[in-house]
Amino acid sequence: MRTINYITMLVSMMVNAVVFGIGTIVILSVPALNEQAKYLIPAWVVVTFLVSPVIARFIAPSLRLREHPGGASRASGGARWRPSAAGWWCRARRPTWRYARSLPRSLRA
Repeated sequence: MRTINYITMLVSMMVNAVVFGIGTIVILSVPALNEQAKYLIPAWVVVTFLVSPVIARFIAPSLRLREHPGGASRASGGARWRPSAAGWWCRARRPTWRYARSLPRSLRA
């Protein structure tokens, strides 16, 4: 399965909770809808279950790391984050040449 599908599934659960909550508050707050709440709330559960993956699919691509420009900022020392051989994220030991000047002398290679 692709990464975007995993992100969509996670975002879909959060979107489902928010949309369900907003709809339920509307149903219970409006007096005309409150009278029909025993029919509307189960219908709203089905609607949110069907609509939330669609909304999440539009949100998920913007949550990918590659969609955010740049890397580490100059304020953080300029070194970029990259995976090590163990698969954990760690700081690069030597910054690239363009960031070397912004580092304090004690951190320069």
